[in-house]
Amino acid sequence: MKPTNVRHILINQTLLMITILLLICILAACEGSKDISDSTSTRDTGSIAFNVAWNQDLDSDTDYQVRAAVCGNLPNEVKTVRVAIVNGTSVVKRGGPWNCDAYSGTIKDVPIGSDYTLLFYGHNENDRTTYSGASIGISVNTGMNDIGIINANQFFSEIISPPDTSSNIDPDNAEFNWLSSTGAAAYQLWISESADLSDPLIFYADDISFTVPPGLLYADTTYYWTVFPIDIYDNRSYFYGDNYSYTTASGGGGALDVNLTSYTYDWGDPDLDVYFRISNNTLNWGDSLGVRFAVINDGSEDIPSDTGIWVSLYLSTNNYISEADYELEYRVLSYGLQGGWYVYQQPGNEWQITLPGSAPPGFPASGDFYIGLIIDPDDDVIETNEFDNLNMGETEDYVPVNISP
Repeated sequence: MKPTNVRHILINQTLLMITILLLICILAACEGSKDISDSTSTRDTGSIAFNVAWNQDLDSDTDYQVRAAVCGNLPNEVKTVRVAIVNGTSVVKRGGPWNCDAYSGTIKDVPIGSDYTLLFYGHNENDRTTYSGASIGISVNTGMNDIGIINANQFFSEIISPPDTSSNIDPDNAEFNWLSSTGAAAYQLWISESADLSDPLIFYADDISFTVPPGLLYADTTYYWTVFPIDIYDNRSYFYGDNYSYTTASGGGGALDVNLTSYTYDWGDPDLDVYFRISNNTLNWGDSLGVRFAVINDGSEDIPSDTGIWVSLYLSTNNYISEADYELEYRVLSYGLQGGWYVYQQPGNEWQITLPGSAPPGFPASGDFYIGLIIDPDDDVIETNEFDNLNMGETEDYVPVNISP
């Protein structure tokens, strides 16, 4: 065979190979385009883009990049931000956490639809909510949907009645009212005999009013009260608005005797509350200590006898108790509980728990810690209010301790 013919054959083979490779690439590209065009995110969802103005009046200043001094590590500042897209009462999409200095964001893969609300929250380093904002009436189409600027302001509720320095309030029928707060899913009503709101009675409400059940307030006593909103992530606000005082009338009243085991609330389904004590607040690693609980079914309905009321006990480096903390104990306290009744341990019949022999991983060798609990951690009990099973306050479901080697 002549060299020229060999060269022609090689060229033809090379051209054939190139043609085959091109066909493969074209087919692969077409197949890839088909997958993208048929994907759900392209056909059935869109994205929401937004900007944030911190603590500003949008009528006079819409420069979202000029932010008030809200980002930082102080309790009244913002460490991270979160958003939630809701439709009615249903959460459709969540976003975050992001750093505070992100003054804009995008939520992807939101189902196409209308009348969405975007809720925006700023949380401090302890996950207390310091700022909130909202954009309502959002329509989502395919592609990018820019809703403009959301103004985020301090997250608190303005209280209304009883007005400050009120008197002659019925202790057995005291009604409290406040204004709704942007982004609030529920509220905590705090009532205390101290102006600094220490050792408060804490009640949960999913509306903007609450009537305290009989038997919890003394007659002829001055109380102080305020309200904390709770966001959709179950985080309580850091701020509260005013702190009003009122004085109860001289008739009626009388706080519950702690030795009683029943009283009557009429709140429908079961609702668990808890009070918590330990035998010693100064400890060493490896020590044993006694733990006492009083778990109350505030509802009028019974918890079935085949349903366990479980308690998880944790050791934490801060006073925000969560399942991420070091678990000390997980135990059933009772099976079933009548509506309006509570169960508790008498002195001398406490749970005995033992601290680990040394500091758990991630804990300092000594210092100030917290022992806290979560009641019904697996949500076995269907309750009218699922918000009050943890992080209610000192002496209710956590206590400070000092632990040394």
